[in-house]
Amino acid sequence: MMTYRPMSTCSQTVLVLLLAALLVLPACGDDRRALAGSYTARSEAGATVNLVLKHDGKGAWTHGGITASITWERRSENAIWLRTKDGGVLRGQLNNGGIVLELPGGDVFTFTKP
Repeated sequence: MMTYRPMSTCSQTVLVLLLAALLVLPACGDDRRALAGSYTARSEAGATVNLVLKHDGKGAWTHGGITASITWERRSENAIWLRTKDGGVLRGQLNNGGIVLELPGGDVFTFTKP
């Protein structure tokens, strides 16, 4: 016959944390699904810049015929970070379905989905 033994406080805490993580993780995926897609911006010189954000947090930046691989993550309700392969970080603002990025040197790009 099995006897009932109550969970320890530590076990209860671990269980609560696991359940909380299971509730939060799907919300992170929703953020990625909502932001994933292809975006386009124009430089001040009139050149087209393309940004592709994939559901898995990877993506690409294409400008002047050169494509660079990136990873991306939503940092808050209004912020997105793009990380380059060499470790650089571009911090962007989410604005009305678009992404505004200010590059080092002062160039500002406003990406929108076509």
